Amino acid sequence: MKTSLFSNEKELYLNTVNNNLTISGIDLANFEFSYSFSQIYKSNVWTITHNLDSYNIISSVFIYSNNELEHVNPTIQNIDNNKISITFGGIKTSGIVSIFNLDITNIINSPLPTSSTPTPTPTQTPSFTPSITPLISPTPSITITQSITMTPSVTPTISITPSMSPSLPIPTSTTFALFGGGTDASNNPINNTCRYIYASNSAILDGNLSYPIFNNAATSNIATGIFAAAGVNIGSTILYNYATNGILMGGNISNATAIGTACGNSTIGLFFGQNSTSSNITSIYSYVSNTSISGGNTGYLPSTLASTGTALTGIIGGGYASTVLNTTGIYTYATNSIVSGTALTYTGARSAATGNTSVGIFGGGILSSTVLNITSIYTYVTNTTIIGGVLQYATTSLSAAGNPTNGIFGGGALISASPTNITTIYDYSTNISTIGGNLSYTSMNSAACSANTGVNA
Repeated sequence: MKTSLFSNEKELYLNTVNNNLTISGIDLANFEFSYSFSQIYKSNVWTITHNLDSYNIISSVFIYSNNELEHVNPTIQNIDNNKISITFGGIKTSGIVSIFNLDITNIINSPLPTSSTPTPTPTQTPSFTPSITPLISPTPSITITQSITMTPSVTPTISITPSMSPSLPIPTSTTFALFGGGTDASNNPINNTCRYIYASNSAILDGNLSYPIFNNAATSNIATGIFAAAGVNIGSTILYNYATNGILMGGNISNATAIGTACGNSTIGLFFGQNSTSSNITSIYSYVSNTSISGGNTGYLPSTLASTGTALTGIIGGGYASTVLNTTGIYTYATNSIVSGTALTYTGARSAATGNTSVGIFGGGILSSTVLNITSIYTYVTNTTIIGGVLQYATTSLSAAGNPTNGIFGGGALISASPTNITTIYDYSTNISTIGGNLSYTSMNSAACSANTGVNA
């Protein structure tokens, strides 16, 4: 039995001797392509960005079952020519996707394979070694019997350079920064979000948060971004699921704060802030349980501060406490304790911060009536600070997120006190900034987060 996919079909055969697939006798082992992507956190919907600029692909899906890879047949749909969606119904799972690009032309009808490439019986299934990229497998929407079919527009010559390395698959959530909430030009709270795509330096609108928030804080791990509400609905959280682009309510943080900042690692988010009686409270949010407990009392008084950090510690800095400050605190996640850090090289409130595993970049903000574009580089190993490169724009009440190579400072208020959607790209290796693409919406007092490899992902 065979299943017809296209008119003028071509047949795909399995060689049961060497487990290679052939199209009309042409050995696919000679093709110069194999793109493998890992889904490292469990989800019932995988969104895989392959960037092959093609709808004509084969996707072979393997899930982890009892620590082994099992070939499965979920529902696969093309979202566009660079992205697919894989749906498992109500089952949440993780695994590997192998994607093969067949978008090439000019193959003609040829005889069926000779006996050197016998077709398998229904019980013959190719074997795969989990520690290497799986061999090509028929599209999951087809049951392997004697043969399966595929497009006739296939030729055995192909050479494509993928936009991401097959040997080092990149989780989708590490490819963008997520900006959300804030206030508009009339100072009304908003619930917009947008993704800033690092590769293209462009932004796209995303799903709305559950309700409008401003003066909020955000942090992330590889699976989930967390926005802690402030200004309105104080103390509640909104969760952004990177795999599904879904937005839902999270558990309340233990200590509600009116103005806050956040950092964290792969297991917890740490929220700092102030309420009506105190400005040195913290809440520890668990990604696993979506619950919060009180963290260590920081003894650190400023509000309107910024934070960034490593997988082990968070650095909070700047802010306002009867006067604008440049002090910092080092919060150790394992002990929930804080010690004084090295002062930043400038004084400012309502600034933003981001970084990688080596440095944190604090930038922008306001001092008296002066809106700032200066930055301070905090080196984690030595707990030292030096002056960084200037941002492209002077903004206050801005937000920032980033990846291992660049920080994105975006939104905020200009000197005229009007909100903006401009961004600055800060290169950690050169300490030089460049103009980035505009965010998809205009706001100030928003928050941003990202899955940052080595820090929280």
